[in-house]
Amino acid sequence: MKMMAQKALHPYRNIEFVTTSKIIEEWLKLNYNISAMYVEPFIKLEDYRKIKKNNNSKHRLLIVGDCLNKNDNLDFAFNVVDRLDKNKFEVIFWAFGREPYKYYNYDKLYWELNKCDIIELYNMCDILLVTCKSGNTYDCDKIMDLCGGKIVCSDAYSSTVYSSNYIVYEDGNIDSAVEAIEHTL
Repeated sequence: MKMMAQKALHPYRNIEFVTTSKIIEEWLKLNYNISAMYVEPFIKLEDYRKIKKNNNSKHRLLIVGDCLNKNDNLDFAFNVVDRLDKNKFEVIFWAFGREPYKYYNYDKLYWELNKCDIIELYNMCDILLVTCKSGNTYDCDKIMDLCGGKIVCSDAYSSTVYSSNYIVYEDGNIDSAVEAIEHTL
């Protein structure tokens, strides 16, 4: 009985917490008496630089996500892609280890990438289309911002930081998303 009561009071006892934020590390300790291991952040500014692209080439639009994660809202993203001028855009899809649906239209597909490949991918792209609504854990928008690319996201997207590189479209409105992407040109 005592063990059940302790488990109810401390459901995270057997979980090891890891954070890239000193503030979160302190907050967990102060508010929940949970020790978290601090690790260096994955994103380091010196790793990212915007590569100048050839003016004659298509604009590279990056979409990132997991087909099975409904929060990523990839069906909406590819409905937007279907309305874009194929002569102006090259669509690059980074699918997190799952085979994308057959009806997704993209020019290049990436699966599992290591850190160097991720840096190269973001550096070569011009625009990131973010269609998830509640923010994501992938930090895609922050990485694209570091690379100097444009981030096109829904007005329902909750990010902790916005810069002048963010262009917002009306949530759920395909025409608005297409217009926002074309505004980046």
